[in-house]
Amino acid sequence: MKMNMNLFPILRFSFIYAIFTATLTAQVLPNSNLANSKSQSIVDSQAVFDDICLGEAHKIVSDKLRKCKLLELAVNEVYLGRLGLNGSYRTVKTIGGLKCLLFFDWDDASNLKELTMQTQPQSVSSYDGLLNSTWRELTNLLTELYGKPLQSADYPASSKLQNDMSLSTHIWRHPSGGTVLLGTSKSTDGYMVVVRFTTEVIQPVIIKK
Repeated sequence: MKMNMNLFPILRFSFIYAIFTATLTAQVLPNSNLANSKSQSIVDSQAVFDDICLGEAHKIVSDKLRKCKLLELAVNEVYLGRLGLNGSYRTVKTIGGLKCLLFFDWDDASNLKELTMQTQPQSVSSYDGLLNSTWRELTNLLTELYGKPLQSADYPASSKLQNDMSLSTHIWRHPSGGTVLLGTSKSTDGYMVVVRFTTEVIQPVIIKK
């Protein structure tokens, strides 16, 4: 599918640079000044967002979030300690016209088990338009970064989603050994496109024909 070239420069800066590692970025955009400048710094090739890696301790992730120039607080800093990290940080730049909130899940040892990015909630009227376009752009970008998905499906109809439900359409294996999932979800606030990075090794569902 041909990419929307008007949108691609925005995505290239705000998504590839912000979310993925320097190594992967350099592979996708080997001739870009952005990739070359980023690759000059030491970034963990196992990272999932900037230099944040799955498996890192809560305190380390918290410190990295505070220092990350690619993120901004979505809440008043005074209330950060009370509200926690989930939904408290969002991307400074937009992805397909929407900013993304970050959510975190931790294991019993308080190490990062999952990092989820989800677009700002939208009404059902935006589901087949704005959110669909964002989903398509992310499909292309994630495929550029991680190769052909282990599993892929069509964009799900909004009627298939219920509150607090997610539908993953694509699965990739992350270089760290975990899994990257792309899909859509719904909450009481609206509909979202979701990218989920998890330490869990999720296998594709094989459908016999």
